[in-house]
Amino acid sequence: MKKKKKEFQSDFENKELDSLNGESTSGSDEQPQRPLTREEKRIIRATKRKGIDRSKLDPYDQSDMAEAKRYAKKHKLKVLFVTLTLVLLIAIIAAIAAVLIIQAQNAPSTANYQVSVGENDPYEIKYKKANIDGEFYFDLRSIADYAGLIVSGSSNRMKFTCPDGTYVRFVNGETVATVNGEAVKVGGEAQIIAATEKSDGQCLVPFRFIEKLFSFKKDNRSVGMIVRINSSNEVTIHKVSYDNGSDVPISFSADCFEYASDVHLSNYPSSAIDKKTASAICLSNLTLVNKSNPMDEKEINTDGLVSLASLSCPLADNLNGDYNNDFFNETAALALIAMLNEANKHLEDEEKILVSSAYRSFSYQEGLHERYIDNYLNEYDVSYDEAKEEILLTSAPAGKSEHHTGLCVDLVEESSQHKELNESFEDTPAFEWLSKNAYKYGFILRYPKDKTDVTKYSYEPWHYRFVGLYASEIIYEDKITLEEFLGKTN
Repeated sequence: MKKKKKEFQSDFENKELDSLNGESTSGSDEQPQRPLTREEKRIIRATKRKGIDRSKLDPYDQSDMAEAKRYAKKHKLKVLFVTLTLVLLIAIIAAIAAVLIIQAQNAPSTANYQVSVGENDPYEIKYKKANIDGEFYFDLRSIADYAGLIVSGSSNRMKFTCPDGTYVRFVNGETVATVNGEAVKVGGEAQIIAATEKSDGQCLVPFRFIEKLFSFKKDNRSVGMIVRINSSNEVTIHKVSYDNGSDVPISFSADCFEYASDVHLSNYPSSAIDKKTASAICLSNLTLVNKSNPMDEKEINTDGLVSLASLSCPLADNLNGDYNNDFFNETAALALIAMLNEANKHLEDEEKILVSSAYRSFSYQEGLHERYIDNYLNEYDVSYDEAKEEILLTSAPAGKSEHHTGLCVDLVEESSQHKELNESFEDTPAFEWLSKNAYKYGFILRYPKDKTDVTKYSYEPWHYRFVGLYASEIIYEDKITLEEFLGKTN
């Protein structure tokens, strides 16, 4: 009896569920009943206990959305975790997208450059042609006439000089330029293209260098041109004018740039000298010693100097180490030895070049200078003051001699190493070789014949000074002195 009652109750529940679902169980097309889910059974039991008329209930919702809601209600923590994870992923994706959009907006334009110089019509420079390693290079030569600059130089170097004498100089392939004697960083390698019959040549340098070059201000007043480029690659170059309409003079200054701590000549033949001498003395640290720029006695010593004898440098018999007068700057010594060894390969035995004098201490120079004065007094009937004034043209007082630096030498021929230094040295094969090649090793003729008004010393064809490769090439090519190179002409 209980079994029949249970079967009747199950059958009744199924019929009630069908009614709940809005389905009919009668008719010849009756389909097999699907098994009840646990949820459906729970609903039936609940409605029965509460006495609810199940025929008035809404049909049981079996849609995916309803199933999802029921699942979420049952697994709250799991759903919360998934939701937070999705929100976090969406936030990360949104942040990345925002960064990419900002970068795209700030990325440099790849449009061709439109250049406007003064009131002239704009001209175009192709983007791909003007960009070298991602840097916009501009031809400074192309605006030299407009800026009133004097252009000089050769196939691998170019110099631009303002009306007031300030200048900038570039060497092909170099990352360092010279502005009024100071070595500054270019921000890339200068590209010098030699002039031809159809072209004046080019001097391509980073545009940002040119911006700084013409941005110099003195006493809060502009002394350059306005040189600008906008985000659309539109370049504008125009002069600055006074209120009365006249142009403001253009001037260059090294103060606008980052100074270079070292200079290397990449276009210099590496086989010419030892690799250790390829590093030139920093231009901003070149030591100028003359009558107007003396050295303090405490600064004159052999610290950092090396013995030329210990390096097997060709030395004259009169040069010995008793007074440390064979000492020399180490970098300069290597260049000196390389120079003399190369020169002596091309000279006969009696013509070979030897070092007659190098470093001199304060006391040694003091005694030497006084001896020169005494010799002059013995030879000529003059007063001491007259003799001193005359000797000042050929001999420096203690503290004012370049020999204190350990950077200069007096040179003689093998056949005349015991003779006095005099101008006859200019008639020797040794001088001829030095005149053509000394600059290649960083040395210059310190007191040229036609520059006595600048150096304040008489012509000395035997006296050579190490200034480094960079400065020596410029001084040699421009036929100037160290004073003029450093902008310190008296």
